[in-house]
Amino acid sequence: MNELSKLLGPLNIELFNLLINENLSVRDLAKKGDCSPAKVSQFIKVFSKEKLIQIKKEKNRKIISLKK
Repeated sequence: MNELSKLLGPLNIELFNLLINENLSVRDLAKKGDCSPAKVSQFIKVFSKEKLIQIKKEKNRKIISLKK
C-alpha cells in the first residue's frame, strides 16, 4: 500500500477533520473517532512522517494537533 492511500483512508480523513477544530489526546481522538487507540497510533505514525501533525507531551498524555 502506498503512502497516499494510507493518508487518504476514511478513518484517517475523519481523524484529521477532528483535529481541525481542536487539539486532542490519543484517547480522546480514539473516542471521538470511534476507533481504538492503536488505530490512532497508526494515524499518528503516517501523518507525523508527512509532517502534517505535531505531538506535545503533557504529563502522561500525548496531545495531537495539526502543524501550522
